[in-house]
Amino acid sequence: MKINVNDGRSIHFWTDKWLGNTTIKDRYPNLYKLSRHKDATIAKIMTEFTGLDFNFCRNLQRDEVRSLIQLVEELDSINLNREEDDLMEWNVAGEKKFTLKSCYDALSQDGNDNLDTDVIWRKNIPSKVAFWIWTATQNAIPTLDVLNNRGIPIINRCWFCKCKAETINHLLLHCTVTSQIWEYFIQAQKRIWVKNESLLKNLVEWRSGQGTHRGKKVWLLLPYAICWAIWLERNDRAFNSAENSVDNVIIKVKGFLYMWGLKDKIFEGLVFSDLCRNWVDIVSM
Repeated sequence: MKINVNDGRSIHFWTDKWLGNTTIKDRYPNLYKLSRHKDATIAKIMTEFTGLDFNFCRNLQRDEVRSLIQLVEELDSINLNREEDDLMEWNVAGEKKFTLKSCYDALSQDGNDNLDTDVIWRKNIPSKVAFWIWTATQNAIPTLDVLNNRGIPIINRCWFCKCKAETINHLLLHCTVTSQIWEYFIQAQKRIWVKNESLLKNLVEWRSGQGTHRGKKVWLLLPYAICWAIWLERNDRAFNSAENSVDNVIIKVKGFLYMWGLKDKIFEGLVFSDLCRNWVDIVSM
């Protein structure tokens, strides 16, 4: 991924590779440790009117001053264009346009054996959702636990059960509230499923098994629709102070399944309201 800096508002100053082939955090770890804003964007540090604002937590010592001088010299050639957005250019396998295939190929070349292209990028799953699922399996979606580990001081409590820490696996799999969503769909298809400790293991072991032709197709899409609906509901609670019931989240899951199944005509002859009223009968047909 090649980063083209313009206004600097979407690129992290310390942790993105925008200045050379390594991050500033890795080149200047002593300065990074002193920063109060470890997740700051370029625009926040390279301000328009006051120059560089690193917001260190204390005065610098002699060796730290030398590091700062070197860093400032590197930044000397950077002029932000505040009229244009930053650009991310996909630069893998000779392609400038991002595709899931080129992304997976690049990861495979790096020797990542934990990924299964059929598991992460299943047929009919939208690219945006598939990429988010992959990010979640890499423990990289911004849950409160992930943000805490990045040095952001924030209360780490699940937005659903309000008891446990919001780790990715807790939120998407093991929370007492979100588990009710899983149980609804698993029981509707008369399945027995024991959840694994991690999202990736669940996806790998999620097999079609027995059932009707429609039921098998729905089953394969289910974990993606459930996880995506949980994440959107989580963000509603976190950012919009909107709390939907479990039943409403279940309806969202059905909505995703209905939309994703249009191409394969999984629900041919049915309208969405049929899914809301007669789910058990429909997945048994």
